[in-house]
Amino acid sequence: MTTLYFHPLSTPSLYPLFVASAAGVAHTRKVVNLQAQEQKSDNYLAINPFGRVPALVDGDFAIGE
Repeated sequence: MTTLYFHPLSTPSLYPLFVASAAGVAHTRKVVNLQAQEQKSDNYLAINPFGRVPALVDGDFAIGE
């Protein structure tokens, strides 16, 4: 299953969200709370070492902004 980590007020986050929805790609969405600095947590940095949203994870493959 594909997981998209995003924040709804982040413009770069909206592009992959719209594309996945328009293409009919089954995915789950996880909101990253930027005010709480969740993008700097160890768990999120393991997904995206740059600590930015969005990030897309599909199995063992992960790609970040």
